Amino acid sequence: VFSQYVLCLLIAFLAFTSSYATVIRSDSSGTTNWDLTTTWLGGVIPGNNDTVIVSVGHDLRLNITDTVARLVISPADELNFADTRFLILGANKLLVTGNLVLNGNYGAPGNQAAKIQWGNDIGELRVQGNFIINNTNTADDAQLLFGTGASVLILEGALTINTLSNWAP
Repeated sequence: VFSQYVLCLLIAFLAFTSSYATVIRSDSSGTTNWDLTTTWLGGVIPGNNDTVIVSVGHDLRLNITDTVARLVISPADELNFADTRFLILGANKLLVTGNLVLNGNYGAPGNQAAKIQWGNDIGELRVQGNFIINNTNTADDAQLLFGTGASVLILEGALTINTLSNWAP
């Protein structure tokens, strides 16, 4: 009876911890793919409940279809001294069930940018929450670059653009 009780507790604990949301930060400078464990701190590929942070200076390519809870590109707590890019390759899709935050230039010399970019295929980015663009210095600090294919951005929440300067769509 005691062993059955311990087994039930262990199963409940594993079920709880496997659904627990975590923050997963990219850990590779240069160009890397979403589906590689070496791309992420701790070696864990993001899952449905995770908040994903693409660190400044990283060129992250979405080469699979995936779902995450929240996506932050070029976080505000990092000085932006290099371009940061999130590139959707091929017909891959990313579903963000919460908010998408794209932070522009924070104190960088020059015109480094945070970018969401689509390749020349049918990539899709669906945001069920809000899309927040924080663009701080120049019009090209935060960019959406659509490819020549049927690039798709589906926004189910609100679009908010916070800027300290002129922003041109």
